[in-house]
Amino acid sequence: MSVFVSLGPAQHTLDALNGKTADEARAYLADLKVEVSAEDLMLYSRADNGVVINASVTPRAGGDAYECGDGCDVFESDTVDLVVSLGSLPDVVGMTASAASDALGAKNIATTTTEEYNNSVEEGHVISVLDRDGGGNWRPGDTMTLVVSLGPQLFAVPDVTGSNRDQAAKTLRDAGFEPTWNLLWTPFPNGLTEVTGTDPAAGTMRRAGTQVTLLIRSSGL
Repeated sequence: MSVFVSLGPAQHTLDALNGKTADEARAYLADLKVEVSAEDLMLYSRADNGVVINASVTPRAGGDAYECGDGCDVFESDTVDLVVSLGSLPDVVGMTASAASDALGAKNIATTTTEEYNNSVEEGHVISVLDRDGGGNWRPGDTMTLVVSLGPQLFAVPDVTGSNRDQAAKTLRDAGFEPTWNLLWTPFPNGLTEVTGTDPAAGTMRRAGTQVTLLIRSSGL
């Protein structure tokens, strides 16, 4: 009588699974008698829809799972979990918040918003999106936070009426504005100048860096 001693399950060195379609990966693993989980983890990524972007192996004999997207050694009857791309999400930067919400909603991504001032992005449009809570790739059912522009922040033009030219100019600069005046007043002694108003007028809301013209008269008048 012959006695046959088992050598255990056969070992295989897997090619990279990343870059294969999910169907290709499943067929490849089936030929090697390696199990594949019934459901793939589906994530959004820059890879094409249906392409494997990562994989992990759970040993049949027990122990911790390990990565195998770029290839690894496995035994027959080990189980592979595939991570599969859903394709990319739409780039919503620059869209209105409403349009961005609709575009992402079509991909089963909910949205919430936070707002901030921005000098270059129009009010109500998306400046950026926050990273996924917990990191990693976005997946269906996640909620994405859109950073939405309030437009440029506005500041009140200070009231410099009654100041002399240089005092008024300093007050405006300190408030973030750019003072200007009729050049005829430049050589005029500062102590003999009096500001009667500004254009735009005091209290007017303007963005930082706006040019404000001093209206000047001689204080001797």
